[in-house]
Amino acid sequence: MDTRTAAKKWNLSVGTVRKYCLKEYIPGLEKTGAGQYVIPEDARQPNLPAKGKNRTAFDNMWDLLKALYMDHYISAELLHISIGRFSDSLSALRDKKLIALRNPGDAPNAPESYYLTFEGAALMKEKEPRKAFGRLLEKLAVAAVEKGVETAVKATLPSR
Repeated sequence: MDTRTAAKKWNLSVGTVRKYCLKEYIPGLEKTGAGQYVIPEDARQPNLPAKGKNRTAFDNMWDLLKALYMDHYISAELLHISIGRFSDSLSALRDKKLIALRNPGDAPNAPESYYLTFEGAALMKEKEPRKAFGRLLEKLAVAAVEKGVETAVKATLPSR
């Protein structure tokens, strides 16, 4: 599909889609000529989180959850973080049973793909999902301290 079709499908302006193309935020994108792009029909809208100097692990995990909930494309590059931090965020969400890895047998050469679990989807449907996510992390941190286990959960709590 072309940029105009993608803009209509994703409810964005053509200029925004062109910007995504120029910055190569869309996987599978092909450039055909001067300013012309072919976007795969099954391409998902990129999720561009707000940039900020003081982004925390909590912000990264929240943006991952939000992208999965809205079925948007997300990557370490889009979050402006290292691949290691991106992997850590995915692992933390997987450990908390909010996301799960799709069956890799479906497409052997495809990159890793995740989906929201029932718990993750329920969290996102709450009235204030970001606050609910913060409360969940606090609850997990308190449970870990009560068990005498030091975990990385504390590091993921949002700063107040």
